[in-house]
Amino acid sequence: MKTVRMFFLFGIVLLNTTCKQKLFKYVTWDGYAVDQLSGQPAVGKTVTLMACGGGSGDYQPYGCPGNLIYIGSCTTDASGHFHIHGQAANNPYYYPQYGQLSPEDGVSESDLSTKYNKIAIR
Repeated sequence: MKTVRMFFLFGIVLLNTTCKQKLFKYVTWDGYAVDQLSGQPAVGKTVTLMACGGGSGDYQPYGCPGNLIYIGSCTTDASGHFHIHGQAANNPYYYPQYGQLSPEDGVSESDLSTKYNKIAIR
């Protein structure tokens, strides 16, 4: 029985260290989108959250092009509100995408809720 437990625990550790997303942790990005020109709520716009999915830039805020994995997306409502809740990535950098003004470099999970809780969309 000890052998079975050891293999089970080894499997969980292996999955957590080799997978692109964490098994039991989630990330939430919540905020409002406004039209860049008018300042009014951006209604019906798609907001997407991606994360670095591996490669040489896995733990860097720069250098993850082509290796992004999908975390979640949302369409803004009548007030411009969006809410994305998805499985967290194994790295600390996320790539919010919301049109031409999206940041090219990765941002931390804490920056999503502080610096990117109000975004401007063209």
